[in-house]
Amino acid sequence: MKPNNSNVSLQNIDEDVVYAKAVAAYARYCNKNGYLYQQPSKCGSYVEEVRGKLFIGLKNINGLLASYRILPEGRIRQAL
Repeated sequence: MKPNNSNVSLQNIDEDVVYAKAVAAYARYCNKNGYLYQQPSKCGSYVEEVRGKLFIGLKNINGLLASYRILPEGRIRQAL
């Protein structure tokens, strides 16, 4: 089993910064793949911890748009 070297937690992240990074990544993904961009809802989107890892989910009225893992250094990586 790998040791958990993650120093990211719900307490020490700035959700506004992570949200902005996720929206920018989602917009780039849509542009790159020719998908229609749908504006995520800030109040509908969420940050959650699953098995010791943090994720941000971008949602709007139509449902989940994208999900990203929040890495310890503050970067994000596409989860879905």
